[in-house]
Amino acid sequence: MAAWRPAAAFNTTLGVAKNWVYLPEGDFTTELVNLRVGYYFTPRIFISSLLQFNNQTSIWSGNLRFGWLNTAGTGLYLVYNDAENATSFTDIGTPIGRSFTLKYTRQFDVRGLID
Repeated sequence: MAAWRPAAAFNTTLGVAKNWVYLPEGDFTTELVNLRVGYYFTPRIFISSLLQFNNQTSIWSGNLRFGWLNTAGTGLYLVYNDAENATSFTDIGTPIGRSFTLKYTRQFDVRGLID
């Protein structure tokens, strides 16, 4: 894993995980390559992404997330997810699934809203 943070507001991480699995039924190797990138406009407003390739399932997947937080992880999230079949690391094939998710959470107690 390698990380690069040129400024307080920007960070990126590249990771590679390789597993050699030995089982009585057969041996196999798996690789998972991922890239994370994040930019923080303020401590509570950010945009981040995750892109990864899994050679075991031959799938590229990506995630782009915008967050506008309040307290204790509550707030507004907008997330785009995408997954694609891949014949190899460099050859992206057909889409498997795509989704947009909008989530808003608010913390409250029995006496009213917590600020």
